[in-house]
Amino acid sequence: MLTGSLIKKGLVDELLVYISPKLLGDQARPMVANICPESLELSPSLKLAEIVQIGTDIRLRFLPIS
Repeated sequence: MLTGSLIKKGLVDELLVYISPKLLGDQARPMVANICPESLELSPSLKLAEIVQIGTDIRLRFLPIS
């Protein structure tokens, strides 16, 4: 919930997302909670700034678009 709240308030400079080749299923914690836009146009927009492979994981760096 903290991540979603910070994004909604515009307090995020960048968002680092790690993707691992593991499947956790629908009982896993959501990456971002507390953001429920009524349409895609109202959802926070991000720009992909970097992709880095770290071992078998991938790190994505996103920057907010104002």
